[in-house]
Order: sequence, then C-alpha cells, then structure tokens
Amino acid sequence: MPEASPSPPRVVSIGSRLPSFLLGLGAFLLALLLGQEVFYKADGQRLVQGITDPNFVWPQHRAWLPTARLLHALLSPLRLSPFETARLLSALGYALAATCLHRGFRLLATGNGNADPPPVLLPTFLVLLCPPVLFFATVIEFHGLFFGTAAFSFWLFSRFDRRPTVLRALLLGAATAAATAYHASGLALPAVFLPWFLARRLRSGPGIPPAEKSSGPEAPRSTREGLVPWGLLLLSAAAHAVLVWLAADPDRSADFVRGGFRHPQGLEWLPLVLRQEALLPFLPLSLLWFPALFRRATRPEALAFVLSCLPYSWGALMLLVGEEERGAYLLPLAIPAAWLAARALPRPAALLALGLSAVLAVAAVRRHDDPSAYRAFARAVREATGDRPALVLVGDGLELSALLSELPDWRAQALDLVAPLEARQVRLLFPRFAEGIREARAKGLEVYLSEGGRRYLADPKAHLHGAGPVFLRLLEEGFRLLEVRSSRPRFWRLVPRS
Repeated sequence: MPEASPSPPRVVSIGSRLPSFLLGLGAFLLALLLGQEVFYKADGQRLVQGITDPNFVWPQHRAWLPTARLLHALLSPLRLSPFETARLLSALGYALAATCLHRGFRLLATGNGNADPPPVLLPTFLVLLCPPVLFFATVIEFHGLFFGTAAFSFWLFSRFDRRPTVLRALLLGAATAAATAYHASGLALPAVFLPWFLARRLRSGPGIPPAEKSSGPEAPRSTREGLVPWGLLLLSAAAHAVLVWLAADPDRSADFVRGGFRHPQGLEWLPLVLRQEALLPFLPLSLLWFPALFRRATRPEALAFVLSCLPYSWGALMLLVGEEERGAYLLPLAIPAAWLAARALPRPAALLALGLSAVLAVAAVRRHDDPSAYRAFARAVREATGDRPALVLVGDGLELSALLSELPDWRAQALDLVAPLEARQVRLLFPRFAEGIREARAKGLEVYLSEGGRRYLADPKAHLHGAGPVFLRLLEEGFRLLEVRSSRPRFWRLVPRS
C-alpha cells in the first residue's frame, strides 16, 4: 500500500507568534513618548475640567468622562493632574488598539488554513502608524480611547468571522454599542464589519472557501446551515441597535449629525470633505488599498470596504464641511484599509509605504505639539499671582489651555459662559457668579481677571447677543479691579467693594 505523501509544512509568520500584549505595551510607551503637551481644539479642555466635576456630562459621548474619573481615582497615589490622566487615557486606548488589532489580524490571516497566510504585523503597523491614529493617541480627545474600543470590536468581529455563534454575535453587537458610548461615531461601526463579513463569506478566492453545494436529501439541511451565519449577522446588528439605546444617546447624536456644526451640508461639498478628511489625513493608506480592487482574491472585500465608506462619507458631509478634523471621524476605516493594502501590495512596496506613513505620523504630532505659548502665559500667571495658586478668569482658549496643562493647582474659569446669554440673563446669572468669587476668596484663593478675559468681555462681537460688556460692567460695579503692576500680559486682582 503506497504511503501517503506528507502535507506541506505550515508557514507561520513571525508576527503571528508575537505576543499581542507586547505590541500593546510598545504602543503604550510610544504614545507616552510622543504625548502632546497642547490641546487639540476645544473639547479637550472641557474633558479635563470634567474629570474633577462629577456633575458635568457629555450626552453624545457619555462613557468617556466616567472612565476618566475612575482612572483618575485609581491612580490618585501617583498624584497625576487631570490633564495627565486624560492624556494617559488616550495612550491606553492606543495600547488596547495595538493588542486587539494584532489578535484580530492574526485570526483573519490564520483562520483559513492557507499554507502561506497573509502577514499579521504589516496591517497592524499600517493602522498604528497611520497619521490620524497616532495623532489622536497622543492628544486629549474622545477619539483616542474610542479607537481602542473600535479595535476591540474588530477583534470580536474576527472571532465571529472565524466561527459565527450566537454568543459571538451578541458580544460583537455589545462591543460596537459600547464603543458608541465613547464616541457617537460608533453608530456606524456595524457598517465596517457587516459588509466585510458578507464579502468573506461570498468570495471564492483564498481564505474563506466557497459555500458547498449539496443535492439530494441533505440539501435542505445544508441550506439551513448555510443560512445560520446570515441570521447571526442580523442578530449582531440587532444587538447593536438595542444596546446603543442603553449605552449611548442616539437621538441626541442623530440630531447633532443632522444639524452638524452649522456648516453647509450639500452634496457639492463631498469632494472637499473626502479630500480633507480621508485622502490627505490618511496618506499613504488612503491610496494603498486601491490595488485590492484589481485582484480577484481581494476584490469582494475591497468592494465591501467601498460600501463601508458610504455612511462615513455621509456623516462627514453632514458634520465637517469647513470643520477640519484630521480624519478623526473616519478612524475605524483604517482597519479594513490596512488589511486590504497588506494583502494586495508587493511586500517591498508595502514596507516602503509603512516607513513613509510613520514619518508623516510622527511629523504631524511634532508639528502640532508646540507648548511655548502655554508656558509663556503660565510664567506670567505665576508672576502675577506671586506663584500662589489662584482662581483666574480667562477669555480665550490659549489662556484656559495653559492653566489646565501647565498649572493644575490653579483654578480656571472660562468667561465664554456669557457667549450664548442675553443681557437680562447675564443680570440674573451674575449674583451667583459673584458669590462664587467670594467663596473662593473665603477659601484663601485670590481671584484674577486676565487681559484676554477683559478683552473678551469688552468685545460685543465676541458673544451671540453682545452681552459681554454688560457682564464686565457688573463685574466692575461689584469688585475693584486692581491691576497687577509690571505684569505682561496684564492681570487685575478682584476685591469685593463691600
């Protein structure tokens, strides 16, 4: 009897053997090393203040602040400032993303029994070193932690793709719903995974084998079993839809998307938005996946990726015309794009593109991270207050940012609270505001008005109803404003008149 020929040895890439937690640790250290000392736009300042204010909530992204407060409490022996805690949270999101991406790509690559599985580390690094992903891992924003939860959802998706079960379908739906609680853009996460799953089930190239055809008495059973994954897919989507009502606030999020940032929303703006939020921020990854459209083995997944881009493009069109966000709202799309690029590109070209992506990513972080203006204002505050913690009334983002990042022991009060108010509302609000100043002084805190704060209040055009001058007049009537000599910029110490 002839001997059976031995099966060819299975080839496993080095990346598939690397412990994922080591990759996560490396990503965490990289995010800490590049951690920015400046804020990105205006949300970060409110998040840092919200860590120590248990009454502050963010309805559209309601899970971020409770998580940050819990971390701040757990790390209280380290005496981290709220700014440092918030930045650490973004780094932890990046570490979670690295771990889950590696595990997820490993499942996709090795779950099909190929003798030569696709690479594992390459798509992982293409995502991690994508400029928007690294940028939001190093700055205080919702998107850093959110991307970690999106990558966790991807890992659960890869497990579901490998062996669909009821439990895995429910876990995937729960994970995407939980991600939505960290940022409302998670509402679109099923649009990333569902078409991808369908494409991998339908394609007949390397990877998932084509559905087996049956005939005879076993055909009905085979057909029923073949339909099970589709039913489980619907179950996952249903779990997401139901749980998102518990974990997030979809009504408010949907209203926000419809209204946007009060920018134009017409279809004629779509090319601008795609260039602004997809093509340029994600370079070179935004171009690397295109060859997958022209390879038979990867074309179904590439077409599924195009389908996944549609809801994200619509959301970007509704929100981001004239509001550049560095690709923040499209971050989850980097995951399938990297997978397609790693499978479709020749290895030397992919590695060259990875190096370029790393250079662009680090350059974007370093170019944005310039704390010199913060430090200059912080020095001025120290001089004006005699290097004693105080309450400072500030009028612009730079002043507020400098206090929150450089002087955590000082208290900051942003005067933009008057921005939406009418004059009569200011008169009603001011007695309570004045009482807060007196309470701060009773606790030993001097209160100062910054030059930027005074300028902001004096400019009627800086407020929706021009009520700033009314607030400033009430402040001058209730307090003596004593200018601190030789301070640049200028500061005034507030002393009650009676």
